[in-house]
Amino acid sequence: MKNKQVSNADIAEQIRLEILKSYEILDTSPERVLDNITRIAAEICDTPISLISLVDETRQWFKSRYGIDVQETPREIAFCNEAIKGQQVLEIPDALEDLRFKDNPLVTSEPKIRFYAGAPLITSSGHSLGTLCVVDQKPNSLTQRQKDALEALARGVVLQFELTQALRQSELTHIALRQEVEAKEKSELSKTLAEKFLLESLNAIVDHVVLLDATANIVFVNQAWKDYARLAVTGTSPVFELGANYLAICEKSAANGNLVSKKFLENIRMALHDDEFFVFEFEYPIITLDEENWFVASISSFEVHDQRFVVITHHNITRRKKAEISVRNLANSLEERVYERTLALQDANLKLAQSEEKYRTIFENSSVGFSLADEQGEIEDANMAFCNMLGREKEEIIGKKISSIVHDDEENSLGALRKTILEGKRLGFVKDVRLIHADGRYIWGRASVAAIYNEAGKPVQTLNLIQDFTEQKTLEEERNQFFENSVDMLLMLNNRGDILEINPAFCRVFGYSDLYFKGKNVTEFTHPDDVEKVDFALQRIEDNLESLPVLEVRMQIRIGEYRYIRWSASRTEKKRVIFAIGRDVTKSLNYERALHRFASGLQEIREEERSRISREIHDELGQILTALKIDLNLLGKDVYSKSPAELGQNIKSIVNLVNTTLESVKRIAQDLRPEILDLLGLVPALESHAKEVQARTGIDCEVLCNTEIPALDTKRTTQLFRIVQEALTNVIRHANATYARVLLEIVDDACLKITIQDNGRGFNVIETESQSLGLLGMQERARSIQAAIDFTSGFNKGTIVAVSLSLDDK
Repeated sequence: MKNKQVSNADIAEQIRLEILKSYEILDTSPERVLDNITRIAAEICDTPISLISLVDETRQWFKSRYGIDVQETPREIAFCNEAIKGQQVLEIPDALEDLRFKDNPLVTSEPKIRFYAGAPLITSSGHSLGTLCVVDQKPNSLTQRQKDALEALARGVVLQFELTQALRQSELTHIALRQEVEAKEKSELSKTLAEKFLLESLNAIVDHVVLLDATANIVFVNQAWKDYARLAVTGTSPVFELGANYLAICEKSAANGNLVSKKFLENIRMALHDDEFFVFEFEYPIITLDEENWFVASISSFEVHDQRFVVITHHNITRRKKAEISVRNLANSLEERVYERTLALQDANLKLAQSEEKYRTIFENSSVGFSLADEQGEIEDANMAFCNMLGREKEEIIGKKISSIVHDDEENSLGALRKTILEGKRLGFVKDVRLIHADGRYIWGRASVAAIYNEAGKPVQTLNLIQDFTEQKTLEEERNQFFENSVDMLLMLNNRGDILEINPAFCRVFGYSDLYFKGKNVTEFTHPDDVEKVDFALQRIEDNLESLPVLEVRMQIRIGEYRYIRWSASRTEKKRVIFAIGRDVTKSLNYERALHRFASGLQEIREEERSRISREIHDELGQILTALKIDLNLLGKDVYSKSPAELGQNIKSIVNLVNTTLESVKRIAQDLRPEILDLLGLVPALESHAKEVQARTGIDCEVLCNTEIPALDTKRTTQLFRIVQEALTNVIRHANATYARVLLEIVDDACLKITIQDNGRGFNVIETESQSLGLLGMQERARSIQAAIDFTSGFNKGTIVAVSLSLDDK
């Protein structure tokens, strides 16, 4: 490849860019001095736009801008890219007439430049950093005085740049001087610290270090040297005392026949007298109290201020020596092991041949489907079970692609998994796939796929084991469908109460998504007072004492309130998972409690009614009958003593008492059951009751019925009348209303709808519905005749009670 030629222009441009960067102006904040210059340039040249532009490798960036908001533009379309090539003002009177710029995006689109004049910003070294330019959106030209002024302002911009650079260099010089002074002040401290650091470092290393002067006297030993000396049995402890002569001690030891000391003696003398830098290493053993230790001794010399010093270090290589001995011992036994391995391989080859024959027998006769496929997914072999599973002959399968016998949706994923096996990224996988039977239907197979390797250890085939589990898959899908669509809450958890799986009904009741429950324990949602009950139930199931027929606990839903959930649970056959079915019975329990209160209240009302009737009969009828008895007794006595006129007067008085008695009996009977209800029907009875309410309370009460109401049986007539009667009683007692209306109408020719509406103060239906005995009574009466009843009310919006009764006997 030829070297790329670098032109002088390229070199000059590189120098210009380096000088531009040295000013450290690019991407800095605006400066008031430069902003004043651009404003003055625009005023002098009578243009709406003025810019200080700096041109780097790829862009022109505006250090100051007047009359435009753009911060930068690409260099290849910049007018200033041309202006920096010269030394004088570049003027373009009309860009549309200039071949260089007529197609420029800055001309053809915003800001639609027509006039440009730019004075290059030339440094003292003669390099152009950019321009001071003025721009107009209409053709224009500058006078010579305007051009001179623009060049003068450009020189002022460069002067400002150089002043800023000089100031920055001055600050850097001042900082450097201050740092140099601080460094000198710290020099002595650093030297002391360095000496201490060197001493501590030498004492911290595990190698043994000793320093000798030119006369072989010991001037330093580190801590490792001292510690090891205490374990030596050579009796050489004087060597380790500062000031002792190392050569003298080695001479004494060598005289006693110590060859290691003799070698130390020879090399230390050479290190002391050799003019050049001396380095020598050798291994030697030392017998300590416990064991034999091996060291590598290193002897070196150096000079400081014409003084000779020798450094001796001892590095413990005992572990390495022991490893070498172990390697030698291992090598000695390796030949025997190789011979034994050869015999074992021969035996293995024989067993392999037998194993292959056994594998072929299993492959052909297995009830599980087997097939072999090459790297391209082409089936090379298959057993009878595999062929029978697909309803095909073996000849129809061999040579076909795996993709041709699987569902289209499985093809890509199955191929991707096989690819990872053949690339050696995984050993195998298990996947459920849909296979195409010869008759066109799909069967579910559980595929266990593993790699088969060649002699080089490369995967070249896949062994595919297929089990038909269509029936199990169908049952599983039906179970999942039941699990997903059940209106009851279904829950699977372990013996600790950790939630494993839930169905959508569970999420709907609790108000969370299924992901929220992952990893949570069921007791986290259980009322604190009921947690012990849940733990006891789980333990009972864990102990396999019995299943849990019913468990009723309070559980908190997302909005914070507690709901009563009735659970029945049992453990699966594998005894690892508990399956529970739950139902929100909060409304049922509340209604049951309300019914209990209603029954109790109804009993009290009956007793009160009996007491009232008893009092009326005793107080009113009793008094009248007593008076009647007295009058009859007196009449019997006076029948012979008084004149016929007087007797007639007494008889008239007795008749009046009898009439009064009859009226009282009639009124009591009317209260118990309106006679008009049986004689004339529902509408007249309601109208009569409404008139009575209006007469008694002053509430404007009316009954409206614009259609003929069909005859109803006694039970439905009575219950509808009592519902209206109870509704009007509630209006009288609680509504503080001035108006009440009862509307009867036939809806869709099959439903009688009765609406009772008032203009009273209203009430909270949700809070009151389960508490009010009156509302509960109306609900029970409606339920007894299979009618629907609904309450609508709001604060100061009155109340509407709507009862709907189907007229279709079916």
